[in-house]
Amino acid sequence: YVVMAQPELVQSTGSVIASLFKLTGWIFAEEGRKAKPFDNSCKALGVVFDVSQSPNRKFFVKNTAERVDELKTDILDILAAGFISGAKARSLQGRMLFADAQIFGRVGRRCTRVFAKCAATQKHVFGEDDIFFLKTFVHMLDTGLPREISCFPASSGTLIFTDACYEKDADFWRSGVGGVLYDVELDAWRFFSLEVSSKQLVLLGEETKDQLIFKVETLAAVIAYILWTPLLKSQFCIMYVDNEGTKFSLVKGFSENPCVCKLVQRFALHESETHIMSWISRVPSHSNISDGPSRNDLKLLMSLNAKDDSSKALAILDELVNSCGIGGDGC
Repeated sequence: YVVMAQPELVQSTGSVIASLFKLTGWIFAEEGRKAKPFDNSCKALGVVFDVSQSPNRKFFVKNTAERVDELKTDILDILAAGFISGAKARSLQGRMLFADAQIFGRVGRRCTRVFAKCAATQKHVFGEDDIFFLKTFVHMLDTGLPREISCFPASSGTLIFTDACYEKDADFWRSGVGGVLYDVELDAWRFFSLEVSSKQLVLLGEETKDQLIFKVETLAAVIAYILWTPLLKSQFCIMYVDNEGTKFSLVKGFSENPCVCKLVQRFALHESETHIMSWISRVPSHSNISDGPSRNDLKLLMSLNAKDDSSKALAILDELVNSCGIGGDGC
């Protein structure tokens, strides 16, 4: 840490490292453009490795300024033209994917999909959505947080479990969403248990769809993530969901289902803004502690002295359904 803080020690440490390389037979550039001085960051293959925060058990990987400027210029040029060829789309998509790998979060994954549909065409004219996502990616290149590699102690972190139910012909509690949070370090539990109202089910497309479980499972996960953000910031979080479609949509930041797509875009944007380190996986119902609260069964959570956050979760449920414009295939 002292070496990183004092420039004169950085220089002397560089001399020591160079001497060690020579003694052990390493061949390295000692002059010319590749002979970079010893420092707390280095460039390689278009990215910067920043280890200045290594005493805090983390380092960062980010795009070089040159790579960012080149990619921004090319994207803005094709936006000005209003169209792109298939060959150009394939090339630009590859460069965007590489750059996106050095930016924290999942928002960029949806942006890079713009060129997936262009690759097989001779000429693709950009639509309104295409322009929006390409401009979003340009903004991310300027403002997106770098990729962070952290070392968390085994005792830290937070677990979130979410679940939902939907039984169209049930007399009571036709649909519900539930979530449970467990803080490993504090050994503390929290939960929410909400019924999805008939009005909200209509907005979700009940009148045109036989099954809504994919949508309400995803809704439960996004509610939990937003609800417990203050407890998750800059931590490692594992989220267990009970639906394969929900899991893959959250991981990819995209879904072919329009309603779910809007929800996972909200999730991805929230993740990048709050800098939450998350891993998403599937848990079967018999191992899912949130199965009970999704069906208004709170006995187990009460026995664990879990804190009830349902009132706050209800406000988020209402806001998500209304502001995301969820309403069947037309959302």
